[in-house]
Amino acid sequence: MGVTVEAKRPKRSEMPRPTGIQALAAAYSHPLRIRILAAMNAPKRRYSPIQLAEEIDEPVGNVAYHFRELVALGLLEVVEENKRRGAVEHVHEATQGATAWADEWSSLPQILKRHMLALTNRLGVEAIGAAIDNGTFESRDDTVMAQDTVRVDEQGAAELMTILSKALELALRVTEASEARLAESGEEGTLISYMMAGYEGSIRPV
Repeated sequence: MGVTVEAKRPKRSEMPRPTGIQALAAAYSHPLRIRILAAMNAPKRRYSPIQLAEEIDEPVGNVAYHFRELVALGLLEVVEENKRRGAVEHVHEATQGATAWADEWSSLPQILKRHMLALTNRLGVEAIGAAIDNGTFESRDDTVMAQDTVRVDEQGAAELMTILSKALELALRVTEASEARLAESGEEGTLISYMMAGYEGSIRPV
């Protein structure tokens, strides 16, 4: 009579981790991971899970879990360890800038791109909704809100995309300089949300 040997399921830590395009897809499969990567890459900054959890108002346990997942995927790395109140605070940094994913992004299947774009767009819509609900959206006289779909020639399309790209670059510079001033002054600062997109439009079927 033969002996049946039950196959041992490998531990999660022993299973192969996705790399390259697959790692990027896994990272963008959860909205909180998108928020973490956006915070770490725009511009490139260092955070511990506790620091980022406080900034984006998310439970520390959830943020810490996704930090570990992003480390395992090779998208974040621990660059500093600080002892705080008997515990060790792990400070992380992105392994590469967001713009370095251009090649990987172009190779992703269309359906996965749509999923990632939908998640990213949802974050922006949620930020706008939270500001409206809390009464902060209209609290500033210089608040900007614009949406339009226009018909232009190819030169106009290229010029509009260039303007948006430069505006994003300038916004990141302003953010970085402001963070340095806040760190020096110790002030909390003001939350400013913005959502920027330039793309070939389409009319939804009625």
